[in-house]
Amino acid sequence: MKKLLFGISLLAIALLVGAAVFSPSKIVKGVSANGQETCPQTGDWVKVDNINALSYKYTAPAGKEIFESCYKAGTTLRFAQYNPAVTEVELQSNVWNKSTCPGDKGCNFQKISHASFRLRPTTSTEVCEDKEALNYGEEEDCEYPEITPTPTPTPTATPTPGTPDKERSSLYVQQLACFEYDFRAQMDLKSGSNPQKDVLVSFTYNGLSKNAYTNQDGRASVSFTFVGEGLVKATPNNGYKSQEAMVTAETDCSAVGGPIGGQVLGANTYAETGILEDIMMSVIGLSGATMTAVGAQLHAKKKN
Repeated sequence: MKKLLFGISLLAIALLVGAAVFSPSKIVKGVSANGQETCPQTGDWVKVDNINALSYKYTAPAGKEIFESCYKAGTTLRFAQYNPAVTEVELQSNVWNKSTCPGDKGCNFQKISHASFRLRPTTSTEVCEDKEALNYGEEEDCEYPEITPTPTPTPTATPTPGTPDKERSSLYVQQLACFEYDFRAQMDLKSGSNPQKDVLVSFTYNGLSKNAYTNQDGRASVSFTFVGEGLVKATPNNGYKSQEAMVTAETDCSAVGGPIGGQVLGANTYAETGILEDIMMSVIGLSGATMTAVGAQLHAKKKN
């Protein structure tokens, strides 16, 4: 019974080893060698010594793949080829310790003493499917011809003579003459020579604020009542530069006998200029002269 169980175990091991050895992805061949022969270690081969185990796993370095391997167990060299190539291989010894195995007593696999792996650069298995590529249909990454871009010259704009090539804003504030009480402030907005229509402009003067939109000529205009000299500021809401200007009024209106600086002359103004005293003295003098003339006439009549 024990012999039967032992035979079944050995058969199962042999089947498993056979399945691994004759996998469709590799071709395995065994070579008998004397004690001095070893696996290759020159050229594309990389040798690993002092394994002393029934199995050994090897992983290829980055950018490399394994397409052939070799290991030595006892006096036997085992070679295997891999198609397609792989990046990792696990070797399992299937070299018996006796030529009468696996049917004999004491059959065991011999340990792997050393192994070698043949490497090559990793190859791509992807097919280029871009018809515009130089290597369309080939098993590698797509390659394209080098295209040197032709620089496009930047056109230089030629401004129209006498026409600014950027936005501009200007502010006009009316200066008051005698008998004038209201003044006008207007702003002109242009881009180059083109008037800017429907732009909101805010005007401020002496704490007062008024808004107006530019017309088809790019002009916005408002009126203020003059309350004294001061700055008028106009600010457009389209990012154009704001402008400021001073409003003044004529102060010497005595020649026309009218208002000075937009104000009617009154008692206070007279008092400040000395005109009131002169008028009062003239009235008093005129009254005295009249009374003297009347008295003289009455005295003459009494003598006659």
